[in-house]
Amino acid sequence: MKNVLILLLLVLGIKAGHSQNPAILYCNERQNVAVVLPSPISSAITGSEDFLFSYNQSATDTLGLLQGRKGRPGNLFIRTSDGQLYAFLLKYKDSLPTFTYFIQAPLPETPKESKESEMLLETSKRSERAVSDSLYGLLCSSFLKIHKEKRPLATTRKYHVTFRMRDLQYLQDRVYVSFEIDNLSGIDFDLNQVAMNVVQGNKKRKSSYQEIHLEPIYEYKKPGLIAAGKKRYFMQAYQKFTLDAQQHLEIRIDEKKGNRYLDLKVSSRKLNKPFLLK
Repeated sequence: MKNVLILLLLVLGIKAGHSQNPAILYCNERQNVAVVLPSPISSAITGSEDFLFSYNQSATDTLGLLQGRKGRPGNLFIRTSDGQLYAFLLKYKDSLPTFTYFIQAPLPETPKESKESEMLLETSKRSERAVSDSLYGLLCSSFLKIHKEKRPLATTRKYHVTFRMRDLQYLQDRVYVSFEIDNLSGIDFDLNQVAMNVVQGNKKRKSSYQEIHLEPIYEYKKPGLIAAGKKRYFMQAYQKFTLDAQQHLEIRIDEKKGNRYLDLKVSSRKLNKPFLLK
């Protein structure tokens, strides 16, 4: 997560903090430091576990509280409801210079700056897609390392091939789902697709059966060929979804040229209690 935040700050450095040199916020573990934004906070995240930034997520509020423990400097990334992005450097200090930071809104652009912004707009749009892919890649890499160490949510086996959903992670309006394919057969498995659907009801009762396909918006390290005796981990990102008690997930993997397929069923009880990152 720390590498992801650093990349975010580099990419968005002009807007975040509205300066090439983000402001430094000092804090410690004994006292709360108030950070007051010009607009309500919509999301915030720190780049180090040594620092904690909290705010009222159930109501529109411009106030956040900051604490930290002694260690290496960190950073704080805040988005406000008006779409502005703010970045700060975080440092521990035993004796605090202030207990309240009032953050000013960015100054409006001058006509010259506005023209320069228009000239840069096309370049920005072209680079945005590349940046987005890089951010997704860093997020997926971080999550996948964590998920490998955890007990899988669901497992199915067939044809001496094991297919697992390792875990899933909510981050704002995205869901990151990690998978594992372990090919213990003597035949290569040439992966065709990973089809995920939200299902309600029973196929035998067509009147009550409903199936909604979920299309991934990003795929990370999705394998092509899983050689015999090899194991592969990968992750797919989706638009945020939750399941009702009567619904479940069904995921199918199959071969490009072959008849083998595996179906994995995951109940809503397992899926609706993920670790949330705001």
